[in-house]
Amino acid sequence: MEEAQRVQLLHDLLLKIGLEIKRVCEACGIRYYLFHGSLLGAVRHQGFIPWDDDMDIAMPRADYEKFIEVFPRMTDSRTFFLENWFSEPDFGLSFSKVKLNGTVFQEHSISMTNTHKGIYVDVCPMDLIPDDQAIIQKTARKLRVLGMLYKFRKGYLPTDPNNRKQHIMAKVVGTVGKLIPERVLRDRIIREETRFNHDGRANCIAALSGPYAGKEVFRKDLAEELVAVPFETAVLNIPAGYHEILMDTYGDYLQLPPKSQQIFKHHPEEIDFGPYATAISASGDWR
Repeated sequence: MEEAQRVQLLHDLLLKIGLEIKRVCEACGIRYYLFHGSLLGAVRHQGFIPWDDDMDIAMPRADYEKFIEVFPRMTDSRTFFLENWFSEPDFGLSFSKVKLNGTVFQEHSISMTNTHKGIYVDVCPMDLIPDDQAIIQKTARKLRVLGMLYKFRKGYLPTDPNNRKQHIMAKVVGTVGKLIPERVLRDRIIREETRFNHDGRANCIAALSGPYAGKEVFRKDLAEELVAVPFETAVLNIPAGYHEILMDTYGDYLQLPPKSQQIFKHHPEEIDFGPYATAISASGDWR
């Protein structure tokens, strides 16, 4: 299978998962929208960024909590799996992933864990936070530390397989994390993520549960209204204030980055399309 065909198939399967998320959300009145690189792709490419290897969907916290409650019983469990720290004991992140059963997208970070390794779409809750850089940075620092304690205690590895210092640090942090009861860590993470959801000062919104905590923060009114836009062969929601969000995040977002930056970001060690195509090893080709 040629490289372009593999990329196209990966995008097709990500969209398959995304459309199942959309179906469940629309059936249950759950608000969702594309976020991070998927939002940029929707606006600039009317679909995936050609070198993107994942899909990001965001939901306001209340909608996210409803989604993780209803999705498992509204989907075909033979095809889709909702992965989070409630459904999988060794999962080390505070948001969710919807994964495609029978496939593999193995990143180095999860290679030593007993977790589902399938192709996935990230589903992140959006939480409120004041437009105050000191508060934003303090919250982000706390969540970075708590997140590392939690995921490294679960056996996650750093994303870079060649960075020996990071791997030593992960072992040390994981050992410390195991000294803290799991429930205590979880409760503290959720408390920090949701701290300002009922605070009248909180006029901004952010995906505090993901790796972009403190980096992609925007006014909450920019996502109060949603618009449906073409995305590949489908139509998906994005925030009506997408222009301001993308300008704040990327600057001149219509300008393509240099060729050297047009690369896949997750560096999968193995990709297996399972029943959807012949299994392949991605070492080298997807880097």
